[in-house]
Amino acid sequence: MRNTMWKSVTGSFLAAALTLLTPGPSQAADGKFNEKIPVNVTVVNPCKTGEKVQLSGDLHVVLQSKTNGDNTTVSGHINAQGIKGEGTSSGLKYVASGTGKISATSLQAPADATVSGKFRLTSQGSSDNLSGTATLKIHVNANGTFTVAVQAIDLECK
Repeated sequence: MRNTMWKSVTGSFLAAALTLLTPGPSQAADGKFNEKIPVNVTVVNPCKTGEKVQLSGDLHVVLQSKTNGDNTTVSGHINAQGIKGEGTSSGLKYVASGTGKISATSLQAPADATVSGKFRLTSQGSSDNLSGTATLKIHVNANGTFTVAVQAIDLECK
């Protein structure tokens, strides 16, 4: 009998705890993010075998969130103008340019999203230029506050 009571009390407690932990309708606020995120990463140059490119500078990220009922839409862009690169063995210099649009829809705040934005890396002289993709991990909380991190930067030969 004691085991039966314990299971019953435990079951009732768990049901009450789950009811308290179940999120209700989203009450997220609209938010804005306009920050420069430092980038300091070494990536493989797909145009030159064995060559790596050291990228450094600031990635400018502008985001806004808009909540309509339970859905939150995040939109914005990245601007890579603050990033420069240098080939680790060749010394070849690169300058980033371009603005890439980013968006994520149908999120329920608080929410996490992974988005990508494109940019261009122009080399000095006649060497190959590169196309870059910055992958960002975005979190927007119920107050509309953003947390943004650069998750990866990938390059393609162009």
